[in-house]
Amino acid sequence: NLGIFLNNQNRSEEAEPYLLSALDLRRKIYGENNINVAYPLSALVTVEINRGNFTRAAAYQEHVKSIWYATNPSHSGYATAMRDLGRLYGQMDRFEEALAECEMALDVYREVYGEKNSRVAQSLHIIAEVHYWQGSYQNAQNIEALALAMRREVLKPGNIEIRDSLELSAKIHFELGDLATAKRFIDEVLAMSAAH
Repeated sequence: NLGIFLNNQNRSEEAEPYLLSALDLRRKIYGENNINVAYPLSALVTVEINRGNFTRAAAYQEHVKSIWYATNPSHSGYATAMRDLGRLYGQMDRFEEALAECEMALDVYREVYGEKNSRVAQSLHIIAEVHYWQGSYQNAQNIEALALAMRREVLKPGNIEIRDSLELSAKIHFELGDLATAKRFIDEVLAMSAAH
C-alpha cells in the first residue's frame, strides 16, 4: 500500500523498492501463480508506465494475465488483465496484438456483466483508442460512438469516463476533418470541467 501511495504521488523511484519487497514476500507466502502476487505486479506495471518503460510494463502485465488465467479465466479480473495488456500493446504500436487482447476482454466482460456495463464500455473505448493510434479513424469513430452512448446510459453525468470518450471523439473527428463535430465534443468537455 505504501508503494502504491508513493506511485500515485508520482514518486515511482521511491515506490518501486516497496512494491518489489511486497512481491517477494507474497511469492514466498502464496507461491508464484496466486492472485495475491498479481496485485503488486499490477502496481509495478504502473511504475513502469510512469517511467515510459512500456516494454517492462508489458512484461509485468503479461505475468498478471497468466496468473489470472491460471486462477479463473472466466473472472472479470482476467478480462481486466487482458484489456490493460491490450492498451499497453497499443501504446507500443503492436496494434494487432492490442486488438486481439481487447476483443477477448470484451467477450469476457459481456459474458460476466451483460451487453451494457461500464466495463464493456471501457473495453470499447480502448479498442477505439487503438484504432485511433493506428490511424484507422473511421473504425475508431464507429466504436467510440458505441462506447460514449453506453457510458452516457450506465454512468452518472459528469463521470470522468464520459469525459474520456468525449475527448477521444473530438480527436477522432478532428482527424476526419469534421471540425464542427470536434468542437461540439470539446465544448461539452469544457462545460463538464466547469461544472465539476
